[in-house]
Amino acid sequence: MSRPLAFLHSDFGRLGLVDMDSDLAVHVHPHLHVSMNVGGADTRFEVRGRSYPSTGDTAVLINAWEPHAWRQAPGAAETLFLT
Repeated sequence: MSRPLAFLHSDFGRLGLVDMDSDLAVHVHPHLHVSMNVGGADTRFEVRGRSYPSTGDTAVLINAWEPHAWRQAPGAAETLFLT
């Protein structure tokens, strides 16, 4: 389940802090999407069927209308994302 902790909407777009502990279905956004793992378990994003690491040392950038999903590793702890 994802638990939104904070969101900010402004002219620049939307910024969110979300605690995730279960898979996120394939979906799209009408805007560029940046996701950074800021705490918890290292994980991966799927973008157009390819897997990309999401760790404290990486950011996943996703183009507008690019299909993407997040898959939690079995048995992994939750992950805190800044998006």
